[in-house]
Amino acid sequence: MKTKGAIIISGGSRGLGLAFVRDALAQGRIVATCSRNETPAIAELRAADPEEKQFMWRALDVTNAQDSKKFVKQVVQRYDCIAGLINNAGQSDGQFLSLMQEDMVQRLLSVNLEAVIRMTRLVVPYMLRESGGSIISIGSISGTRGFSGLSVYGATKSALVGFSRCLARELGTKQVRVNVICPGLLTTDMADATAEAEKQQIISLTPMGRLGTVEDVVGLARFLLSDEAAFISGQSIVVDGGFTC
Repeated sequence: MKTKGAIIISGGSRGLGLAFVRDALAQGRIVATCSRNETPAIAELRAADPEEKQFMWRALDVTNAQDSKKFVKQVVQRYDCIAGLINNAGQSDGQFLSLMQEDMVQRLLSVNLEAVIRMTRLVVPYMLRESGGSIISIGSISGTRGFSGLSVYGATKSALVGFSRCLARELGTKQVRVNVICPGLLTTDMADATAEAEKQQIISLTPMGRLGTVEDVVGLARFLLSDEAAFISGQSIVVDGGFTC
């Protein structure tokens, strides 16, 4: 990854997204992130860099096309170019398909798939201009293995894999890389919404005997953003302690 330019991280206000933000800043990277609401952690980071020399946050619902376009333009105007993109914003609500309301189906499609395609489409021209960049989308093992009650969620995450593989072929000649990270259940807010019995079952079926942590995923993202991963593109990498092996 080029040393200049910003890394855009969607949904960077908490959980895995915030971990990506903190890690990139610790590496000396310029970070631009967005989320629907400002959290105490974001407020702290903004206060530490009021001139936005290294860190920018904007309130954004990624399903809003016009606001997303405005956000990307602001990033380029402030930092000149974009070196990386982590499509992290997502929604995990799920129910049995026969019980799902239409608005939930549309929300999952809009946040987990349409917004990812849109943000990527907005960023790609700037990466092509620089002849380089790394795009990472956060998928899920639900996109590669069936889980009851997650049919629509799993469909969105599976679609990210196909989208990224095709895009990797489109952009490869310009040295823009596109990959997907597919975590298992992590000890984040999403895990808090999972029943304890279900979490224990997942742990019992995981060879490494635990749930994943954000640190398990952050290191891989850092690698894929870096020049050390310069020849890795079109891949979906599972981080689940062997659960799906």
